[in-house]
Amino acid sequence: MDKNKKILTILITLTIIFTAIGSSLAYLSWISSEEQKTQVTFTATASFSCSADGGGNITSGDINLVPTLVNENTTSNYIKRTVLVKPTITETGKTIYMDLWLDINSLGTGLSNSVNFKYALTTSNTSPTTGVVSSGNFNGKITGDKVNLLTSKDYNATTTDTYYLWIWLDAEETSSETMNQSFSLSLNGSCYDHLPTGADMLIENANPSTLMYADATDSQKAEMWTFSHDATEQVKATTDYRYIGSSPNNYITFNDEVWRIIGVFDGRIKIIRNDSLGNMYWDYKKSGVGSSTNDNGSNDWADSQLMYMLNSTSYTLKTGYSLTDSKIYDGSSNIIYQLGCKPASITSGATSYSCISNTWNLNIVALSQISETTYYLGSSSYTEHSAQTYYSFERGKTVYGGRPINWTGLVGLMYPSDYAYTFANGVDDKCYTDTGNCNNGIPSSSWLYKSGTFQWTISSFTGNAYVVFRIIGSGNVYLCNSASNGVVVRPVVYLKSDIRLQGGGTSSEPYEIIE
Repeated sequence: MDKNKKILTILITLTIIFTAIGSSLAYLSWISSEEQKTQVTFTATASFSCSADGGGNITSGDINLVPTLVNENTTSNYIKRTVLVKPTITETGKTIYMDLWLDINSLGTGLSNSVNFKYALTTSNTSPTTGVVSSGNFNGKITGDKVNLLTSKDYNATTTDTYYLWIWLDAEETSSETMNQSFSLSLNGSCYDHLPTGADMLIENANPSTLMYADATDSQKAEMWTFSHDATEQVKATTDYRYIGSSPNNYITFNDEVWRIIGVFDGRIKIIRNDSLGNMYWDYKKSGVGSSTNDNGSNDWADSQLMYMLNSTSYTLKTGYSLTDSKIYDGSSNIIYQLGCKPASITSGATSYSCISNTWNLNIVALSQISETTYYLGSSSYTEHSAQTYYSFERGKTVYGGRPINWTGLVGLMYPSDYAYTFANGVDDKCYTDTGNCNNGIPSSSWLYKSGTFQWTISSFTGNAYVVFRIIGSGNVYLCNSASNGVVVRPVVYLKSDIRLQGGGTSSEPYEIIE
């Protein structure tokens, strides 16, 4: 997270509350509360502050809200509030950015199930269908959710905006389930002195580390959790943010594919491909080729065939290695890998590579959206680890003799700890504290788990030169006794720190990267 960013929560604590009363009509009938005018100013820094006057524009104290057709001739049966936004900026030339949203304090089930209970934020004071800034309905929303009205709207010292917030029940509503319902909404927001990044947006909604999964609302379960870590041999003490549980809102479109967000680390969003690339070798260089000292492949990620395949456009050759005619050779002129191919068995002295074409790659746009990162290659000699222990050994310096302790590149694989932390905060204590015996817990409570599927990780075994950690089909993190086994590959990348996002993160409305 950028140390210089100032994410500042406003500003606006205006509550707009409407309470349902009983009705004998075949329609909804609400009585509004008394019109309230509240102006709150939050001083963000010495150079700027934000304020919003969210006073209402209800024409009488009692408004019957019934199914109504909204158009230019609308005169009643809706709720309208005037929202006046006026920042105060004392620093010459400074631009700030503002978000506005509605917090849902309560919402009757009938209204939550309807697509006809609607809202609109407009610049028009005569109709909710003219000058629309944002609009939608409350379908599927529950207590604790929010509805975005403005996102990253820019303001300077001379800007004053007047908006109109409309709430109504559309004329198409016919269900009796929406009768006698109540709701409570609060206008809320944030202002910033820089354009918020995608990481900022996600972190803003992150749950505290103290919140247990069982105590969280459905809305909270969909967001990230905060985790603090002690310093390790390679990494200083830090805080990161991770999605846990079985069904968080962490879907994102990337590389024209569906990916999932693992979390935010050092201000960058870490993502993993939702679907695998299929079963592949981690490495199948036989004895005497590259770093292989046996016929089971090498567990040196910096020398592995899978690393070269995933990073075919950006990789660093080891000292003494060379590239000729799309083939990578070690210092003894042995073929290690052929570009554009999947990992394959290769022996010392081979003059050709048995190529099965690799049809997956990152397109030009995707490559422009990611950055190199340090993947930590610390290893362990056993599998019965907690999430915290995995995190520590991955970022430690214990490795098989001569192996590197980290690797810098674009595309990697998940850590065992990425999987283990998805069980944190009471999601499943067995898998969280002893992932090597997760089959005795509930592995399906993790969104990273794929039943019956074996998944590679980037972490190797410290006891020999060819064993790699993997997640097995029953849910355990376990050792693969040969890097030359066929195991599912799910690529991992880190988005650039200035990437911005829009969307809801659900499978039907995944996050989109804003160009």
